[in-house]
Order: sequence, then structure tokens, then C-alpha cells
Amino acid sequence: MNEIIGLNINELDFDKMSEEQSSIVLIKMLESQKKKLQRFESQQIKDKEETNIKFEELKNEFKNELDKHKEEMNKKEEVVIGGLRIDNQVSDFITQDVFGKSFTPPMSRIMVGKLFKIIGLARPGQKETIPFMNALTMKYAINYFVEDPYGNKHEAYLWDQEKCLCRLEKWLKSNNYTEQFYFIFDTATRHKFINELYEKYVINKK
Repeated sequence: MNEIIGLNINELDFDKMSEEQSSIVLIKMLESQKKKLQRFESQQIKDKEETNIKFEELKNEFKNELDKHKEEMNKKEEVVIGGLRIDNQVSDFITQDVFGKSFTPPMSRIMVGKLFKIIGLARPGQKETIPFMNALTMKYAINYFVEDPYGNKHEAYLWDQEKCLCRLEKWLKSNNYTEQFYFIFDTATRHKFINELYEKYVINKK
């Protein structure tokens, strides 16, 4: 019987076999095919598992690289914005003129006034830049008096550079204007941008 099972199927002559021999050969052939199928399925499962593991490894590797790239870009953006934000940091309270000139590119006193109205520090509809009462209370600005050549005293205001800058950057970020504002490299373009914001957030909201 072992000799029969060891033969190639093409070498078998079922006509010369007894019914018992034929049955045994067929059973052995089926068992052999079943084992081959089981090995194939096992290999398929193994390959699938290895593929899934490799996919997860590649996905994690890509995510780590993406996170690293984002972190590097954020650091570069912070450095660039930091360089454009303030040229000469001064302490305590300053005039609008000094505040505007501390940026790169610089802004005029009038544009700084418009900017303060846009971000809610100064009253809209006034020719001069007059802070809201809460801006005075919270020390974003303080008032003082200057005397003209005729001896008349006029109220004027100084602005806390650090607080006003933080307020500006918070407003820019919340309205998605940070990059547009800081990545402007000439005064005329920056003034144009501020005028557009002024029209949208001050004039059109009256």
C-alpha cells in the first residue's frame, strides 16, 4: 500500500486497483490537498499579519516625521515672526509712533491707531485714537496731558507695548491673519492690509 501512495497520480492505474486500494489512494490525495490548502492559508494569514505590522510601522514612522516637520516649521515661524515683531523692545508705556516704528516694516502712527480700533482697544468713529474705558482700567493705556504753545492742555495717551502686542497677536491668531500680517515686507503693503481690515471690521460694522 505504501508503494501505491508513493506513486505519482499519473502513474496510478485505478482500473487495476481494488475498491479498497482506490479509496485509500483518494483519501490520501484529499488529505494531501487539505494539508497544502492549510499551509497556503496559514502563509496567507502570516503574510497579512506581516503586512499589517509593516503598514503600522510605516504609518507611525510617517506620523513621527510629520510631527517632527510640523514642530520644526512652527519653530522657524516663531523665529521669523519674532524677528519681524519688535525691533527695539522698550519698557512700560510708549506713543503710537514708537509702537509703529518698532515693527519690521514699520507702521505709521495713524495705522497703529486704526489697528487699535480694529482689535478693540480704541473707540471707532473718532479721528484721534481714544482708548475704551476698560482699556484704561486694564492699563493697556494711560492718559497724560501735554501743553501747547498757547498754554492749553490737551489729553493724550501712552500705550503698554507688551499688553497691546499680546492683544494684537491674539486677535490676529483668532481671525487667521497672523501670517498675512507678519509676512509683509514693505510699509505700503502693510498699510494697505491694515486699511482693508479697518474697512471690514470698523467701517462696515458701524
